Amino acid sequence: MAMSHVGWVSWNMVCTLCFGGIALLLYEGFPYYLSPTYFWDLVQKHKLTNIFLPSKVLEELGKRGYFPTKEHDLSSVKTCIATGSVVKPLSYDFFYNKIKKDALFGAPYGCTEINAMCLMVDPTVSIHKGESSVPALGIDVQCLDETGKHVEGEYGELVIAKPSPILLLGLWGDSDGSLMRKMYYSKFQGKFAIGDFVIVNPVTKGYIICGRSDDTVKQRGTRFGSSEIYNYNMNGKKMESIVKNIINKRPYNSDSVVNPECLSSFCDIPELKDF
Repeated sequence: MAMSHVGWVSWNMVCTLCFGGIALLLYEGFPYYLSPTYFWDLVQKHKLTNIFLPSKVLEELGKRGYFPTKEHDLSSVKTCIATGSVVKPLSYDFFYNKIKKDALFGAPYGCTEINAMCLMVDPTVSIHKGESSVPALGIDVQCLDETGKHVEGEYGELVIAKPSPILLLGLWGDSDGSLMRKMYYSKFQGKFAIGDFVIVNPVTKGYIICGRSDDTVKQRGTRFGSSEIYNYNMNGKKMESIVKNIINKRPYNSDSVVNPECLSSFCDIPELKDF
């Protein structure tokens, strides 16, 4: 089962399973619109074996307390993966404590440009909360610092370092390929920069996705990504966000933000005024 709308790249990815003769159930809409357990009713009714969920949907189910009841039979479920944005450690707790203890749950990673996953969940290795387990087969994934050096245990840029069939061939209207090279290959020569920060756990060797590198905030010289902002809010703490000042055109410390221009599109929107 895959829950994603047709405008999301994951819809195209899972539809390729049909070529392998795999029966696929696609769901678009609110998973709890008809009832709090409607999603789990579907899983039971169709005896689904593999579930693909946007991480935000899983979070929302957890926050609302919409988990299976004792009457639900989810014995058919073998694997559940969540992606689309950073999968927080709380989602791992929710799945294993409230949904199913004996199924494989994890967070693969991919992006729209490659129309595929470059980090996968592997049933032969341990699952660690908040980590993508291993690179996909044949994909040379690296974590590079600003100098292009491979690093572990610290922030780095996620790149695909060697040619692969999953890499995009070009961009619409970019006849000579100059825009594609500028956007994806200029930062690290000859390596495809996806645009996300990652940390390689030096102990488990798992990949911790930290959010978009162009959404990065720099506070007192320390970089942090969108995932940490989300987790900070999840703890119920009030955070004075510099984003509010940028969107509402109020003064802010320009040294604290790497790329404030990325928020310019959200200025002068009535719905966001004084949000």
